[in-house]
Amino acid sequence: SVSIVSGGLRQHYYSLSATTYTINAYDSIIGVGNTSAVSITLPAAQTAGAGKTLVIKDETSSTRSEVNRIAVSGSGSQTIDNGATYSLSGDNPALTVYSNGVDKWFIY
Repeated sequence: SVSIVSGGLRQHYYSLSATTYTINAYDSIIGVGNTSAVSITLPAAQTAGAGKTLVIKDETSSTRSEVNRIAVSGSGSQTIDNGATYSLSGDNPALTVYSNGVDKWFIY
């Protein structure tokens, strides 16, 4: 969802502290505050709609190891840039994707 407040743009932000999360169609920004391994599933592209954008950001202050990566997956057999899963690790990684509204998500 998008709100325009005093000429500004505000998107729905979700602060993730759990180790698993399925993103809702109304989510826009997911801030990951958990230092453990995290598994995130994107909503179905057709449910999200064409042009839906999502930002997933590691908000912890430590370097995220590959063992404790943030694993982002498409819904069912849907892909992210033709891959089943995209992993975030390292120093404060982030991922921004958009939906084609049918069956895929793309990184930009």
